[in-house]
Amino acid sequence: MRDTAHLSAVEDGIYRRALDWYYANEKPLPADIKLICRYLRARDKTEIAAVNIILSEFFVLTDEGYTQSRCDKEIALYNDKVKTNRVNGKKGGRPKKETQSNPTTNQQETQSVISGLNSETQIKGNQEPITINQEPIIKIHTQNAREDFSPNLEKLNDMLKRSGSKPIEQAHLEQALVTFNPHYEHYELTENQRYA
Repeated sequence: MRDTAHLSAVEDGIYRRALDWYYANEKPLPADIKLICRYLRARDKTEIAAVNIILSEFFVLTDEGYTQSRCDKEIALYNDKVKTNRVNGKKGGRPKKETQSNPTTNQQETQSVISGLNSETQIKGNQEPITINQEPIIKIHTQNAREDFSPNLEKLNDMLKRSGSKPIEQAHLEQALVTFNPHYEHYELTENQRYA
């Protein structure tokens, strides 16, 4: 806003179309002004004049075409993130956070979890337990842990319908709660906030 407050409505529209084209194609605008006008849908004299003003003020003509340093920087950051995510994806997801802990305490916690598994885990018929990265999900309850949020599916679907969203099925709800409950267990949320 600070850098474009002086532009007319037409110039601002052309500038934003130029940025959209740049980001969508991840490359500079071509050096050919007629082609740029076509890409940016600049048809009449006022719009074509606005293209020339925007190019001269915000872009630099190079051998590659009309470049814009901010766009190039954002595209490079995006591509770095894509590359990192691709590498992490091949390794099975984001790297796990390493924690230093006392082996004796871990052994006691593991024994406590294993002894509580029968009461915590309920598998019906042939149903497989839900897993993430081939490791079973195990709930560890401590004395301070809050009761897990278990919303009423009918109430939740009514709220989704009112907000214009599609209703969900019980399986999707249970899948969402697997990550929701551990993430929000230490937050002071009202019931309405949890439903939201």
